[in-house]
Amino acid sequence: METWLRAQPPHCSYTGELLDIADLHVDHITPLDRGGDHSLSNLCLASPAANRAKGAMSGDEFHLLLHLVGSWPDKGRDLLKRLRMAGASFGR
Repeated sequence: METWLRAQPPHCSYTGELLDIADLHVDHITPLDRGGDHSLSNLCLASPAANRAKGAMSGDEFHLLLHLVGSWPDKGRDLLKRLRMAGASFGR
């Protein structure tokens, strides 16, 4: 895992934001409860905020959502904030 982690670009796989090694999440691209596994090919780096907002969505679903809300006047900030709050309340 350490070797894999060092080989990853230090950016969030969903937002592209630069990540601090001390404050990042390793996310399951396909969530475990949707048939994903712990294989390295199913893992990616994510910002804590993006990982909380993604919740049980697949990586593709979350990318589509980010693309959609990126065209909104507020860039989906309110929606993403609500998703993060919901994720936090369910311990995600």
